Amino acid sequence: MFQRELRVPIEKGVRQGDTTSPKLFTTALNHAMLQLDWDDKGINIDGRKLSNLRFADDFVLISQNREELQHMVEELDDVSKAIGLTMNRSKTMVMRNEWADASPITLEGTTLPFTDSYVYLGRLISMDKAMDDVSKAIGLTMNRSKTMVIRNEWADASPITLEGTTLPFTDSYVYLGRLISMDNNLRAEIMRRGRCAWAAIGNIKEAAHLVSDKKVGADLFDSTVLPALCYASETWAENKTSTLMLVRAQKALERTLLNINRAKQRSLNLRSADMRSMSGIRDAEVYAWNAKRRWAGHVVRRTDDRFTTRVTFWYPREIKRTLGRPARRWSDSLKKLQRNDGQHWSQIA
Repeated sequence: MFQRELRVPIEKGVRQGDTTSPKLFTTALNHAMLQLDWDDKGINIDGRKLSNLRFADDFVLISQNREELQHMVEELDDVSKAIGLTMNRSKTMVMRNEWADASPITLEGTTLPFTDSYVYLGRLISMDKAMDDVSKAIGLTMNRSKTMVIRNEWADASPITLEGTTLPFTDSYVYLGRLISMDNNLRAEIMRRGRCAWAAIGNIKEAAHLVSDKKVGADLFDSTVLPALCYASETWAENKTSTLMLVRAQKALERTLLNINRAKQRSLNLRSADMRSMSGIRDAEVYAWNAKRRWAGHVVRRTDDRFTTRVTFWYPREIKRTLGRPARRWSDSLKKLQRNDGQHWSQIA
């Protein structure tokens, strides 16, 4: 059967809803699009021209000027008709930015209407509407109490307003559980992480004191308190001061886990190594370092041109460092991975 040509007689054809229908439609439409020579049309995206977006029968034509778009609309209409399709005039509109030519786009003598926004694949697309307006169009409103502006020392200090309300400036904010600040103040972030870790140990303290097996208490600590203390440590540009803060925070938490206060520790003449042997917990400094090293490996191995990789190796070529000791960089701690043979840390991570 599969070694010879098989002809299937078609009588009534496929109907809407038939599983074969969208496949045949997409195949026919793709064949029609191959007849169009649009390689030099559209907008330049990193050396490659983008002229259209297609999803089933939803089309978006993209052009740099009105004349080119006019030709593209006419050519698309011609190849569509050749396979028995017609463009839906009521759903075909033109959207332009403020610099584009306002001359009309026509199709067979009919002027296509301009629009400020349209819904494509369930998403409202707009050229000139503010984010607040777009949010309202889909039933969302921006939380004024949580909307703030953060700027560096070189930015314009003029206020940012929203519907007549001036948005407050802030020196730092918490995004995805990580404190973000322009001066990259890791001290404040580790203090936050310490508070989160104390909240976490409060949930397991009673259970940890009741169990006699040291390993169970250590597992509870390592699975709840340690991740809270070292959350987002992959992004830290740590130094000696921040590392010392982290170590001290863990020692205080460790004493709570063992139910041994400072006075009792001194009376029993217990050193830090003794406390660690008794608790059996993982070291926070090593935990944070391993997390950062794993993340660095993920970043350098990616090949899909993500911004996480670009930012890691990017530096502002048009700006020079200010005088004085440079600020701590994220990759500085990774340099200890480098070997004497000159291999860069990115080759080892």
